[in-house]
Amino acid sequence: MFDWGLAKKLFDGFMILRWTDFIRPMEYTQMEKSATQAVLSYLIGKEYEERTGEKLDWEFIVRSNIFGLLSKIATSDIKATINNKIKAEHAEALKEYILGIYFDENDEFRYCPKDIVTKADLATFIDKSDVDGRIEYEVCYAAHKFATYREFCYIENLNLCSPDTEVVKREISPSTFINKIKDKTVKEIVKKLDNPKDELFLFFSYFEKLKPQIRWSQTCRLPQTTVLGHSMYVAVLTYFAAKEMQIVTDEAKIVVNSFFAALFHDLPESLTRDIISPVKRSIRQFESKLAEYEYQQVCEMMKSRIEDRTWKEHFMLLLGEDNQKFLPFDDRKDVLGELVEVMDKIAAFIEAKMSIELGVSSDGLKNGVTSGANFIMGKVFDFRYNRDWKKSKKPLYLNDFLASIPH
Repeated sequence: MFDWGLAKKLFDGFMILRWTDFIRPMEYTQMEKSATQAVLSYLIGKEYEERTGEKLDWEFIVRSNIFGLLSKIATSDIKATINNKIKAEHAEALKEYILGIYFDENDEFRYCPKDIVTKADLATFIDKSDVDGRIEYEVCYAAHKFATYREFCYIENLNLCSPDTEVVKREISPSTFINKIKDKTVKEIVKKLDNPKDELFLFFSYFEKLKPQIRWSQTCRLPQTTVLGHSMYVAVLTYFAAKEMQIVTDEAKIVVNSFFAALFHDLPESLTRDIISPVKRSIRQFESKLAEYEYQQVCEMMKSRIEDRTWKEHFMLLLGEDNQKFLPFDDRKDVLGELVEVMDKIAAFIEAKMSIELGVSSDGLKNGVTSGANFIMGKVFDFRYNRDWKKSKKPLYLNDFLASIPH
């Protein structure tokens, strides 16, 4: 089981603020940017498969998103122009620095069982030595650039008096980076995403609504985390946990689907906004009714925009569609929904615990730590003797994670 060290290191993604040399409508963190990038890689990748009939290596796409986050956590928010100079002039030193953050003197990953992330894997991602001609790289590059551009779209109007605004806009706008994309189909998809009247843009816009939504909204907490950033955090934890179990059949498909199911698990909140648990519990039959409302809203506002896409069924599977409602935490074919639920609870537990460690505490946060630990304690995912699609070689003991936490 991954340990507290990995969970805490990944949590640093919430601490890295972006665009700190511009006036911002709200704080932008690296975790949220990585979440937007991961969402876009799914949309661009699925659109590419739809248009060409070709199948992508989705685990490459997922790992690119995770490795990108790990690299950013190691280097923080260096201004892009400076970062490019460092990469050009000190590429090897930068790579060794990042690798030194995550690997020990025996070249083993510091935070989880070996082989889930190897030094060679991360090194290859950093120096881009295995991406020539890979369409998956084109998809991830487009997602990375467009995610940055979308952030700046909201920042631009607050900085019209800054002489840097027009310079940055030219550097990061689709009209500039699209020329660096080699694949014609990916270029066309990016253009559709940049068209406010296009159905694909409107579909994507609902993911962006998760960015302003603050979790634990009635609790003073450090750092404040958003629903969008939280979703990415849960997705990355899910990936590491799923990989450790070593699923026997179709491992890549199950790991990838579970990652994106975790990334999308709170998506209906973009349409209903966050309804706190005490309200859900106190109103009779409210939770079941809320599930119906969420389903109706997603079908009306989102699914309707991709009705002509064959991947709409896959998207609804990831959300946990079941008899006109969503059950995101139920296991379904090729999605480990129960694992996503546990990672969601671990993420909430860490959010509360980290705030207390940083000096901001409350009864609500203390209760969050206690209830989270109680939920996690004793949980085991042991599919070694299972006969269906989730048969695995190794069990996952959640107590190992709890035992790795100091004090």
